[in-house]
Amino acid sequence: MNRMHSPANAAPRVEELFEQHVSFVWRVLEHHGLRGADVEDATQEVFVVVARKLPQLTAAAPIRSWLYGIARRVAAASRRKAHTRREQLTGELPTVETPADQHVTLERRENLARLRAVLEEMHEDQRLAFVLREVEQLSLQEVADAMECPLQTAYSRVKAARGKVAAAFADVEPQEGRDEA
Repeated sequence: MNRMHSPANAAPRVEELFEQHVSFVWRVLEHHGLRGADVEDATQEVFVVVARKLPQLTAAAPIRSWLYGIARRVAAASRRKAHTRREQLTGELPTVETPADQHVTLERRENLARLRAVLEEMHEDQRLAFVLREVEQLSLQEVADAMECPLQTAYSRVKAARGKVAAAFADVEPQEGRDEA
């Protein structure tokens, strides 16, 4: 069950929520356009808000939907403040290792780039519904709760997004049957 807590149990501690859901919050922030150090900062901000709002949480609130809403608002605030930040340059370049299975890695990167391109072209509501359902594996009811929309609307957004993704990958040739030159 993905409920926050039952009336018989004490409310969870922020530390427990962090351990159980930090990767989910991280991905939500990335899906909302944050990268690198901005994701780290925003993740901390999300859990600061969680600590402040935890006493107000009801037993019936699905935790991932609740966290999603907080993360979405923190990401929006972070994007609004982005124009005032400056990047810090480092003196050392990272080392690059070349894996033995480069072709597999390249194919995955190409597919990921294609998926990102499709997601970027989608309307934000469809993209978020797709990511919550297909990537984060939330139930349709949880998607609807997180997006604050009716269940049927969440369903139609996910279905439309799935169609766009499927169409984008319909013309992709399987890489296994290629002749190696």
